Order: sequence, then C-alpha cells, then structure tokens
Amino acid sequence: MLWLTWRQHRWQLVVTAVWVALLSVMVSGDFVDRMIRLPNSICFLPTPSLFPVTAPCSRVSTALLAVLPVVVAVFWAAPLVSREYEQRTYIVAWGQDVSPQRWLAAKAGLLVAFAVGLALVAGVLASPMRARLSLQHRNVYSRFETPNFDVAPLVLVVHVLAMFTFGLAASVILRKTVLAMVATLALCVVVSVIAIQLRHHYFSPVRSLEPVGDNRANYGFDALVSRQGYADEAGREFSFSDDVCLGSPDFWGCVREHGAVYIFTDYQPGNRLGRVRLIETGIFLAITAVALWIVRWRMRRLPDSP
Repeated sequence: MLWLTWRQHRWQLVVTAVWVALLSVMVSGDFVDRMIRLPNSICFLPTPSLFPVTAPCSRVSTALLAVLPVVVAVFWAAPLVSREYEQRTYIVAWGQDVSPQRWLAAKAGLLVAFAVGLALVAGVLASPMRARLSLQHRNVYSRFETPNFDVAPLVLVVHVLAMFTFGLAASVILRKTVLAMVATLALCVVVSVIAIQLRHHYFSPVRSLEPVGDNRANYGFDALVSRQGYADEAGREFSFSDDVCLGSPDFWGCVREHGAVYIFTDYQPGNRLGRVRLIETGIFLAITAVALWIVRWRMRRLPDSP
C-alpha cells in the first residue's frame, strides 16, 4: 500500500513538500538575516510602521505556510475516494480481499502522516524567527494574530488533521472530485474564519486607555487586538467618527474638541496565547473525531457503483 500510495500521489507529495520547504526557509531567521544585509533587499520595502521585515520575507511566506492545511484537504483528501469512483478503479482496489474501510484507512493514514510531518517541521523551523520578531517589533508583530497564530507547530498540525478529514468526508459523501474539492475549500474557509473570530472571545478582553494623540501602545507584546475606539474623560466608550477631523491641521486637537480624551483598546494579552492555542486544539480535535465518524459511517454504506 505504501508503494501504491506513492505511485498515485507522488506529484502531489513532492510539489507540496518543495513548497513547504521553500516557505520554511523563507521564514527562518538565517534567511531573513541574510536578506536584510543585501543592498536593495526586498526586505527593506517601506511600511507605515517602519517594520523592517516586510511581506516578501515574513508575512506573505507565513500566510502561505498557514494555508498548508487547506492545500492538503483540497488536493490530497478531497479526490481520494471520489476519483476512485469517477475512474471506476475502486472495483479493482476493493476487490482483492481489501475492504473499503481498510483501503481508505491505509491510504489516508500514510498521507496524513506525511502531511503532519511537513506541518511539524515547518512550524518548528518558523518558531524561532516568530519569537524574535515578537520581541523586537512588538508594536507591529504579534504571534497572537493571524496568520502567525496558525503556523505554531501544534496549531498547524491539528489544522492539518481536521481539514484533511473535511476533505475525506466531502469525498466519500459527494463522490465527485471537483464538487468535493469545492465543498472542502468552502468548509475550510468557513471553519477558519469562525476559528479566527472565536480567539477574541474565549476570555473576557482587557481594556487599555491611552490619551488621544499618544501612539505608544501599552498592552504588551503578542497581544490580540479586538476593538479600538474613543472614550471620554471617565473612560466610557462613546460613538464618534474622526472623519470630521480629517481636514483639520491639528487632527488630534480636533478629536479632543469633540470630547474624546482616550483611545481605548480591547485585547487579549499575550500571556493567554498558550491557553487559546490549547482551547483551539481541543476544538479542532473534536471536529476531527466527528468528521472521522462521518467518514467511517459513510464508507460502510458506499454502493458498489456511483
């Protein structure tokens, strides 16, 4: 089964492995350190926050690494059963003293092991650089924010497991490759958006108040900012649109004239990062268990022909 899986999926495995390897190198500390020493380096592209490690060196590569679970789900898992039905090769694959359940368990197990290995290696390689950026550029870089949160080794692994099972479930239920891939992509996007939003609500946010015009953030590093707005002298939030002050020569003075004394920030502090990761890990493992149950239930009831 190992040789058969390799023969059928070698190009998917090789291309994904090369892609992950390149991205892992791009988010590693050695690569970034070398790039920022080069003249006219793309790492010196200006940003509003003067963040020296910009999109080409860190942010884009991190975002692309974070979509590894979606790639695995859509291109590895979704076609796994549906393609066998479309090409009618399931008749041979399941007709040699191998039940559909054992066949799927063997193939899916090998693919999942490879995908988890890729996710673990990529997450570990990216961790030192993310920690360093968090300390050196705490006002503009947070490991709590997306996609930095998603490439932590534990989170990346459980996302791979969960989304792979999404693809399997779509494959055994729909049995049409393109339809299964589209459904898997849609489900992965929806679940990811919900997961990102839930990170703001596992714990009650902490509120920080800074005087209007004072741009020094005092909520520490690795914070997850949920909301910002204006507050009055008593610290009470009030509705105010600063668009009316955009044309003023003294923007902050105009804001203060309208009654705003503070800028409030609701956020999850960085010391909650580990607990939020564990909570999300538990949720995704539970979702994985449910999806696996659906796959097992459906595989037992697959007809002999599409």
